[in-house]
Amino acid sequence: MSQPSTHNPRNTQSRIFPRVLRVLRCTSFSVVLAASTPQTDPSITVVLTDHHFRLSAPVERGPLLWRIKNEGSDPHQALVVKLPTGVSEFGEMAWFEHGSKGPEPGERVGGLEAIAPGADASFRTNLEPGRYLLLCAMSEDEGRHYELGMIYRFQIE
Repeated sequence: MSQPSTHNPRNTQSRIFPRVLRVLRCTSFSVVLAASTPQTDPSITVVLTDHHFRLSAPVERGPLLWRIKNEGSDPHQALVVKLPTGVSEFGEMAWFEHGSKGPEPGERVGGLEAIAPGADASFRTNLEPGRYLLLCAMSEDEGRHYELGMIYRFQIE
């Protein structure tokens, strides 16, 4: 013969409900906290077209997240090169035109070697004061893309 149950479902509910509320309060607090945490690095969006760069803002000193979108019909590059004292943009372009042989005159500080048409990608830099180029060195019958307009010169103070 079975014993009658002394278990009262109302007692169980009254003990579990406060625990569930505590868990929910902690969970919702965590979600609100995560949603209100600011992004640590500033970002810039660069849209690549055939054959131009469109930047959402000026390039700034320090940590920077670069968001790249290729809206062109060709693959492109987004190379960020720091030009040391005594090196001109023409020295950097000559290096590409001669097959990228030997040490690169500029210092590559970030970028994408290739991004397909319609694709999105990103990279990070930490820019110090100096002169810089953002360029695409891809080549086609009409010339290198930087010769066709895919070069952006900027200086960080």
